[in-house]
Amino acid sequence: THKFFTVENRRRVLAALEKVKPIADRHGASSAQLVINWTMNEPGITAALVAARNAGQAAHNAGALRFTLTPDERAQVRRAFDDVSAAIAGEPAKGPPSNIKN
Repeated sequence: THKFFTVENRRRVLAALEKVKPIADRHGASSAQLVINWTMNEPGITAALVAARNAGQAAHNAGALRFTLTPDERAQVRRAFDDVSAAIAGEPAKGPPSNIKN
């Protein structure tokens, strides 16, 4: 097993997804759509490689661009996953805890 694909790292990612779930819910979006939206709106990103097994999944993925994240929501997503990256790299968290407001 690769060092990135441990049970503990999977738990960290799932915990981060739970932190940002209220943001997705506010936009009527799935976690996948939230992450695609966030990725596509990151400075310097010109494309996101997103897979789909069928037309339904492709349509679902395309729905990621039907909403706009606020700057605060974008920062909350960033913090949630920066914490995961830091933990995997063995570094301390990079800022205040992510406090998602419902």
